[in-house]
Amino acid sequence: MIAISWGGHRARVWLDELPDWRLAMVEVLERRRDVAGFSAIAERSAAIELVVATGPRAYYGALGATFMPASTMQLVARVPLSEHAGRILVGSLAGRADVARVGLPGEFAHAVAAGLLSDDASGALGSGTVCCRCAAWAPVGSSAWLFEGLGRLVVKLLSLDRQSASEETLMSLVQAELGR
Repeated sequence: MIAISWGGHRARVWLDELPDWRLAMVEVLERRRDVAGFSAIAERSAAIELVVATGPRAYYGALGATFMPASTMQLVARVPLSEHAGRILVGSLAGRADVARVGLPGEFAHAVAAGLLSDDASGALGSGTVCCRCAAWAPVGSSAWLFEGLGRLVVKLLSLDRQSASEETLMSLVQAELGR
């Protein structure tokens, strides 16, 4: 796990491993997108936990996924919807006024799928399946906006050259996403 922080924002990033935020699934949302080429990367995992401080409010979310390449000429996103009140995530980055819970409520699942299948995603990963494996949210700080961004960030982390995965590179990726 790599911890980064800047200007009141904080993140934790996992590459080729996933934190223990396993989802208790209720159902799985599956979306597909045609892609132009095959994947150039092997099976990988990545996750990010992020808190974005914006004045009096702090946005919070966490998402982890695996990518499995395939020769289907499609990128498939599988996003499990979980029970709304998952277990409390002890030691999260969520602020004191919020309580992080393991899971991914339906209100954020569609945003995650949109982020995973964005133009950036289809070009970065190529054909295969992205399966969300872990997530955390908070009743006050989570939003669809943030979870769509987390979907795009997870794709960037999955496609990142592991040799260049420094704190500076990771911070640049997150800052670029937040500046959209």
